[in-house]
Amino acid sequence: MSNISQSLAASKPAKFSPDDTHYFGDGNARTAGGDIYASMDEEQALNPEEEHPCWSRLGTSIADDNQQDRLVLNMPNVELLRAPDYVMRPLLPRKSVVVLGADSGTGKSTLAAHIEALASRGELDEGRPLKCLVITTEDSADDLAAQYAAEGADVQNYIRTVSIESDTIVASDGSPALKTIGAKDLPRIISAAYKIRPDIIRFDPLHRFATGDWNSGKSAEFMDELTVMAQSLNCCVVGIMHTKKGAMNAKEAITGTGQWVAKSRSAAVMAAPDDDKNHVVLQQIKSNRSATQNFEIEFATKPLTFSDGSVFDVRYVASMTPTTRTADDVFAQNLNDRMAFVDRDELSELARWVYDTIEANGGHMFANDVFKRAENRPEKWSRGQVRKARKEAGVQLTRQASRGAQSIWFLPTCCTEAEAKSWGTVPAEKERTKE
Repeated sequence: MSNISQSLAASKPAKFSPDDTHYFGDGNARTAGGDIYASMDEEQALNPEEEHPCWSRLGTSIADDNQQDRLVLNMPNVELLRAPDYVMRPLLPRKSVVVLGADSGTGKSTLAAHIEALASRGELDEGRPLKCLVITTEDSADDLAAQYAAEGADVQNYIRTVSIESDTIVASDGSPALKTIGAKDLPRIISAAYKIRPDIIRFDPLHRFATGDWNSGKSAEFMDELTVMAQSLNCCVVGIMHTKKGAMNAKEAITGTGQWVAKSRSAAVMAAPDDDKNHVVLQQIKSNRSATQNFEIEFATKPLTFSDGSVFDVRYVASMTPTTRTADDVFAQNLNDRMAFVDRDELSELARWVYDTIEANGGHMFANDVFKRAENRPEKWSRGQVRKARKEAGVQLTRQASRGAQSIWFLPTCCTEAEAKSWGTVPAEKERTKE
């Protein structure tokens, strides 16, 4: 063995040295004391079977005179294993980018506002108020304010929205005009997030910050920057996305390249039945850190009085309950309903039958019971045909206020929706009277 090889072998430490930092400003690997190491190629050639001496001496960080950062070598800590943290288990893990997709009008932004409102009130998993940063290009400031008001959010202390104001253009009210937000603004948004340190950051829609063709994997590369930010800030980045028109498979429903889902750590798709936009199924299609969970989301409206005295109904999330139903189930139901043809004259006859059947049953029925009776008729009406007739008949629908809820059809002239929800779980007054 040569003198150089003997010297290297004798001095090689058995473990990483946490104080041994290297600087490569002149292209040479140096110790913290400034001594130049032999080159990687020279050392490997001297004794290729030995553990690389320079590998053992690298220490914890490597700086470059031409950079403003340093490459850090980390030893995985297998003695102190940290369980995954969740803002909302299992949908919203911390240190992650989460994708939430749905068709227009399904309620994805309304759901996001609901979650942010819960966070602001300290009603999510951690039991403490959480800060939220919202970047949206589709909802106006007035729309967002109405949503948060309907949800009872603590906006003063825990929710902030992002806008880009012009320095040269003035709006009609004299305030600075707003400018579009896009990929060019992402560095500023990330910089602001590091100063604010929010727990939840919403990008709505996420693909607004992409460049190029959404169907190309390169368009989703910026998600790597969001992932690093989420890991550094220990926050959850929620990206709102659209789904494809006529989607039939939840796992392939997100618009554009599959990299949107691949780069996320949790992904979910929302689907609404054609005949019931207020009862939506959220199917979690991906969860890297836990088992997936689906939810039944019920939307409702409440009247809000605006500053000019006018009153408008604003949509909000009334409940969010675990379910075994999937978005795929809803997609299949919608397809069957769209294929179900009913002659106009027959539709009127079927609508009368639906109304009379429910009225004779006390003003309410489980939807499945209506379907079974229709299938036993000589006409053998299908579920899709009966669903079309329900709307024609003026029959409303809701779901039981319980887990594993069934759909209930009811006549608004006979009862309220709140009363209908109790049927099948707690007997209603009309039921008890009938008995």
